[in-house]
Amino acid sequence: MAFLDKILGKDEKDEREVNLKQEIKSLEFRKESVLASINKEIANLQSAQNTLFLEAGKYAYDTWCNDKKQADLISYWNQVQELSDKIAGQEAKREEMTGRYDEEINLISSNLSIDVAVNSGDSPEASGSAVCPNCGFVIADGDLFCQGCGTKLS
Repeated sequence: MAFLDKILGKDEKDEREVNLKQEIKSLEFRKESVLASINKEIANLQSAQNTLFLEAGKYAYDTWCNDKKQADLISYWNQVQELSDKIAGQEAKREEMTGRYDEEINLISSNLSIDVAVNSGDSPEASGSAVCPNCGFVIADGDLFCQGCGTKLS
């Protein structure tokens, strides 16, 4: 009934294909938005970390110049380490979200590919069966009309 599906169900199949493509675009947009947000957070954390490095350096320099002794930088080190841990967490989150979105996009894309393959008919090379002289659709034994295009078979 592929011929009737093409005639009667074309609009539904076309609409389904359009909907799947729109869903893919929507997912890609959401992925970019989420990743941009995560990247911004990482940049903010790295900026805060760089600021701490500068403050620690200034503190160490001022302490050395004024008191001629080594500065206690443990509190700076703890803050820098805390920011490093947060950065690592955001990077892991970015990888996880990328994987999730890519998996969902690939799933929808594969459904789109399957739908297109089903609509195009079977491959004559794979089946070894007779094919319609008009469209190349695989013809089953006893068919009077092509199931792909409706051409009358002799």
